[in-house]
Amino acid sequence: MPESKSHFPSVAFLGPSGTFTHAAADKYFGPDVCLSSVATIDEVFAAVESERAEFGVVPVENSTEGAVNNTQDCLVGTSANIIAEVVIPIEHNFLVQNQAKLEDISLIVSHRQSLAQCRDWLAKHWPQITKREVSSNAEAARLASEDATVAAIAGERAADLYGLNIESKASRIRPIIVRVFSSSQMAWRREQARTRPLFWSTPKTSLVLYLEC
Repeated sequence: MPESKSHFPSVAFLGPSGTFTHAAADKYFGPDVCLSSVATIDEVFAAVESERAEFGVVPVENSTEGAVNNTQDCLVGTSANIIAEVVIPIEHNFLVQNQAKLEDISLIVSHRQSLAQCRDWLAKHWPQITKREVSSNAEAARLASEDATVAAIAGERAADLYGLNIESKASRIRPIIVRVFSSSQMAWRREQARTRPLFWSTPKTSLVLYLEC
């Protein structure tokens, strides 16, 4: 008899579904986990500390803004332990509905960081089209899936999730670091994780320093 999903490790990740953090959780844990998308980095840490989730996955560093300050702040005050690091290659794709006509595209949506990372490509290929920031690349994919005149800049995971066609590659940039926790992008869990060596990676030390003037 197949193992019940309830016996699999529970993992909270910074959502929504379809983000690079989601891709990092998939890459590190594989299919045999119970994934839970949460809205903020603080909520990921809270889920682990309250034992609603055994593991958490959050972004640590990205190529445009460097370290993710919110994650660093949470690390200072948490009792959870970092157990691994996942490096996710970041490929931004130009996503449209399968039957969409490119000449009908009137709006391109994505997270502000992705729009910034793809600005040269967008200026070259879609200079006249309106660009709009949304809360995440996954949200951009959702909007494109509902309107054939909307295109999204997002990753392959989001394309799969929302049934969109990858029309072209918009940009390939340096990977995002996620720790286990963060592409975009860290996973970690409490001290009890030491009894489950399957999830442990090569040891690594992380330092968070604050200077007061």
